Amino acid sequence: MGLSPDSLHRLSVGYLKSRRAWAFPMRDASGAVTGVRLRLPSGRKLSIRGGREGLFLPDDLHAGSRLLIAEGPSDTAALLDLGFDAVGRPSCTGGTKHLVELVKRLQPVEVAIVADHDEPGQRGADRLAVALLVYVPTLRVIIPPAKDARAWVQAGATQADVEAAIGAATP
Repeated sequence: MGLSPDSLHRLSVGYLKSRRAWAFPMRDASGAVTGVRLRLPSGRKLSIRGGREGLFLPDDLHAGSRLLIAEGPSDTAALLDLGFDAVGRPSCTGGTKHLVELVKRLQPVEVAIVADHDEPGQRGADRLAVALLVYVPTLRVIIPPAKDARAWVQAGATQADVEAAIGAATP
């Protein structure tokens, strides 16, 4: 997937040999595991039965800093690789309740939602922005010039490129 072992470790990613799948734990805002998302070799994504939707949450987010919110675990890992505090939502519309709780707990100075470059992703980012607006001093939505954050990073985006996109977005 073009992601560093460090970012995958920070997200507590494992590999299930029996399913030949990467396993991404989903967590609530406090960090408790609520479910597991699998990514099969074909690229197909599914969740282990019995779990609940949650966030893709690294174990070392910093309170009071800027927080980037991506769609999915691989986009989150790509942003972590660039040195950002980042968290992933399970889909373009999922995880809002957990994200509100996380933002209330971490009290970031700014939130940047990194929307996928498609209509559902942008619509979901806008809805999330409305839900988070009252809990954060500055909130921006950015749309990468690629399919999503991971594709942008794979195409050569740097931390400075993401910083520039955030700075150019209207608060």
